[in-house]
Amino acid sequence: MFRTVIRRAAATGATLFLFVGAAAADAVPPGCDDPALVPSLTAFVENIEEIKAAGMAVKEVRGFAEVSYDEAAQVRVCSAEAELANGQMLDLKITFNPSTENPGNFVPKVEYAPRA
Repeated sequence: MFRTVIRRAAATGATLFLFVGAAAADAVPPGCDDPALVPSLTAFVENIEEIKAAGMAVKEVRGFAEVSYDEAAQVRVCSAEAELANGQMLDLKITFNPSTENPGNFVPKVEYAPRA
């Protein structure tokens, strides 16, 4: 399950880091269908400065799919989309990387882009 770590890249990077707990030795990145992704991504999107300032809420996060998985490097890339209450769509990309500080944990990087 996800545990939010209070670290955030500069606003221009729009990246949120989360730690994912896993068994140490045989750890693999969480799947794109992990149930904890929806509430974590909802919280992430609702805390994007522009969205927060406009008082918008997330209507739904959906469309999860695996983009790639590198078993040797233990890196998984997922995609999803977030629909805002005003109908605007955001494309999301989630990259799970192994944590160098906490073996057995993964540090997802979340990127977003408004859909044209």
